Amino acid sequence: MKGYVMKRFGNQTQEQRSAGSDDKKIQRGYMFAGLMLLAVIIVILVSAMIHRSKDGQSVLAAAPDYVTDHLTVWSGEPAPSPYSFLYARTSHLVSEARYAEIPDLSVGDHEVAILLRMNDGTTRTENAVLTVTEPVMRMEAGTVATAEQMLGSSFKDAVITPPVSQFTELGSYPVTVSLDGRDYPFTLIVQDTTAPLVTIRKNLHFYVNQKLTAEDFVESCEDLSEVEYHFSAEPTTISEGTHTVQLIATDSGGNSQTYDLTYEVGGDGEAPMIQGVTKMQTVAGVRIDYLRGIKAIDLGDGTVEVKVQEPAGFDIKQPGTYEIVYSANDSAGNIGKETAELVVLPAVGSLDSLTSEDVMRMGDYIVGELKKVTSYGERQGFARAIFDYVQTHMQYVNGTNNDDWQQAAVSALSLGYGDSANYYGLSRLLLTCAEFDNMMVERQSAQEINQDDNAPKQVEWYAPHFWNLVRVNGAWYHFDASPYYGGTDFFLWTDAQIDYFSAMHGNCYERDKSLYPLTPN
Repeated sequence: MKGYVMKRFGNQTQEQRSAGSDDKKIQRGYMFAGLMLLAVIIVILVSAMIHRSKDGQSVLAAAPDYVTDHLTVWSGEPAPSPYSFLYARTSHLVSEARYAEIPDLSVGDHEVAILLRMNDGTTRTENAVLTVTEPVMRMEAGTVATAEQMLGSSFKDAVITPPVSQFTELGSYPVTVSLDGRDYPFTLIVQDTTAPLVTIRKNLHFYVNQKLTAEDFVESCEDLSEVEYHFSAEPTTISEGTHTVQLIATDSGGNSQTYDLTYEVGGDGEAPMIQGVTKMQTVAGVRIDYLRGIKAIDLGDGTVEVKVQEPAGFDIKQPGTYEIVYSANDSAGNIGKETAELVVLPAVGSLDSLTSEDVMRMGDYIVGELKKVTSYGERQGFARAIFDYVQTHMQYVNGTNNDDWQQAAVSALSLGYGDSANYYGLSRLLLTCAEFDNMMVERQSAQEINQDDNAPKQVEWYAPHFWNLVRVNGAWYHFDASPYYGGTDFFLWTDAQIDYFSAMHGNCYERDKSLYPLTPN
């Protein structure tokens, strides 16, 4: 029997086997369609469960689709319309919006519930935050800010009255902000949020037991308000050496900046003594050396530098009485000061009141200027610089007849012209101030020479003439800065040179040789 069945199966036709396969495909298709239908039913049931609350009302699960989660208003404004919370892109789906409760309008953040009735008749509850802000604007002192900068881009076209530019002091001011036809009362706070910028003095050196204050450390301070200083600890000066301390600078706005300071302590608290200060005189247009005869002595440092300060707007060309200030600092920071009276006299008719020291100050000033461009140690070169200075700062004019060499020198400086007496006087002044030994040489008068029986020569001139003898590098030479029309330069001539020239020009340099030292051959 078994063998028969097996045989029958093995003898199935092709048509029979194909029909069986189609039946199985149809069965699988029905099963897939059933599963899809079941999935749709499940989605519908789950959606209904999610959207159904206990009280039977439909509620909206996703808030951001309809309302913004945050809105800001100014204190004093009425509560914004609940429609203000709606997104523009979905507002057309809402038929009505109202608050669940009246919003709290006190300053701060408040949660609000907004009830929405949708166009399909369903209702939703949206939660959002309403922020109530004080109507305050803040502007940094020293600046001029716009409403947009202080309140945001929505106030780009706002106008502030009165203009904020008139508020320059720290404080609070009532203003009005006008935008889109509405006026909003605001408070403008002008504030300072920048810490003081302090410049610390250089060379912080103090003496033992010196009482220190902030002013001893502070050179300058930049800030828009008053600045107060205090130390992290009282700065000590009880012992010599290096010390540190912190200085805190705080302005009226409460902004602070801390500076780490290092300073030295040593020496005494005595200021240098400035010596030699006295009344000074000059003539209009002639500068003087204020430091002639002046020195400063300090107990700790010895001789220290003296500085000079002329008054503001000082003009040496204007006659008048002025105050000159001398100051000297020691290494401990002590400052000694003295003042002197300077009288600037008119250039004409005032030479008699000048003292010898007044004239020497004039010479010292010129020599000091020459030292800036000529080596003082190269003595022949420096003598030449003096010779050239005299020649280029004067013109020769006969007949000034000034017997006092110092007055002759001052006259040459103030007037710019003179005869041989003036050339001699100015040369003597500058040579003396430059530490050259020098003396006057005077031409013998024509009458003396012509009446001398032992003098076979006769002179051809009658005017007096003066020049200098100067010792340079140990030897004496003739030094005559008076110009000669032939262009001859009488700088450091020997006796032989000057005598030869004299013989060729009417014995113009005839002199009593017994009165003067000999020059080199």
